[in-house]
Amino acid sequence: MIHFDVAGLSKRMQEIDAICQAEGFWEDREKAQTLLKEKKGIENRINTYNKLKTDLEDITVMIELAEEENDESIVPEIEEAYDRLCREAETMRISVLLD
Repeated sequence: MIHFDVAGLSKRMQEIDAICQAEGFWEDREKAQTLLKEKKGIENRINTYNKLKTDLEDITVMIELAEEENDESIVPEIEEAYDRLCREAETMRISVLLD
């Protein structure tokens, strides 16, 4: 099982922010650029995670509404959203594995 540590990533981002605020940060341009690249990667991962989480919540609401209304016409939309979520989650999983 892959562990995606959002709290750990958020903490690392705060650490990078603190380093960026320190005097002399830009004196070592290569190190500064490396840290900013790392921060951008962390932001992208957290944003992707949050999008997947929101999409899953939206699908859950759609299912609940379809059940409450006994409306099967929304099933194709739910299936499409679920398939898209699975593809995006798999892409993220592979990204996490490769890092």
